[in-house]
Amino acid sequence: MCIIAIKPKNVKAPNQHILRNMFVANPDGAGVAFNHKGNLHIVKGLMTFDEFYEICSQIPDESAVIYHARIQTSGGICKELTHPFLLDKNIEKQRQTIIKIDKGQAVAHNGIFNEFSTKEQNNDTTQFISTYLYPLKHAKDLNNGSILDDDFDKIIQKLCGLSNRLAIIDEKGNTKKYG
Repeated sequence: MCIIAIKPKNVKAPNQHILRNMFVANPDGAGVAFNHKGNLHIVKGLMTFDEFYEICSQIPDESAVIYHARIQTSGGICKELTHPFLLDKNIEKQRQTIIKIDKGQAVAHNGIFNEFSTKEQNNDTTQFISTYLYPLKHAKDLNNGSILDDDFDKIIQKLCGLSNRLAIIDEKGNTKKYG
């Protein structure tokens, strides 16, 4: 299964050895999502350790970060299906490999959502985000809230079931893990 690591704000980043172990154990691509200066950055599609480490080493310690190293379980092996994904209904937006937005969230997943079919252009995670997480996010957005608010925790935990893990980060560096 994939590896997700969460680094809180103002905490030293994992060292090169730890990042290499993540990547070597899960060599099908990597990515990061982090906050910086009020923006959420997603950089993914990093298909070699050197690419992954170069990006990771540039992230300031004051940023919160979600690191993800992928082992392919659904969908193909390609840059666009690496994690984290933008929390958006539109799968084409989720597939973008470099994103900078001033409001929003990114999602990394570990596990398999078996209820979704796999197609070359998406995977179980992109479908899960579009089907379940985006409607929750949209409901919170309409009420000036955030999907990271505590009132959706039980719903998201239930959606994860026993074998899935999620990590979500927003532009302020708030993070949550589920499952």
